[in-house]
Amino acid sequence: MGEHGADIPSMARRGIIETNPHTVSLEENFSILRNLRNRWQGYSFTPAQLMQDFRGILKGMLPLGRMVLGWVQLGLILSALGGFFIPTTIFHQFLGPSPGGLLLTLAAATLIEVCSEGTAPLAYEIYRHTGALGNAFAFLMAGVITDYTELAAVWTNIGRRTVLWMLVVALPMVFLVGVLLNGLGAN
Repeated sequence: MGEHGADIPSMARRGIIETNPHTVSLEENFSILRNLRNRWQGYSFTPAQLMQDFRGILKGMLPLGRMVLGWVQLGLILSALGGFFIPTTIFHQFLGPSPGGLLLTLAAATLIEVCSEGTAPLAYEIYRHTGALGNAFAFLMAGVITDYTELAAVWTNIGRRTVLWMLVVALPMVFLVGVLLNGLGAN
């Protein structure tokens, strides 16, 4: 941290949210491009190093892929069941491109969110039945914003006020973008 709090975001500086205890301080004239250039020049482009890096990428990618694909499969199953058993009129009545439908979509996303990749097929199902692009967007985004595990991680590592402000700031923005997208789709 800087001595005078210059690198602390203004909400933290004012005490509205907690200061992140895991913040890394950077030199005043830090340049991402210069840092990347130095790393690139310092990298050893030998076949052995490239093979080691490739193995490391695969070692991390495969378990992550298995985990995400499981949620995508669950989302596809839920989407198929919802599309088959829920009449289109129910989608239109409760999840249509109105402010009320958008609020219900936000509420559903909060309750259903298990993994944003897994809920993508459900968001498409909402769009397919209602034509409400804003609702599909809100379903995906609100699910991520209200993900319990992510909020708990921020609560534990940074603080509860930060979590509350994340919700207070992000959810209305998602709602407004949803309204705008629904308005664009109506034309």
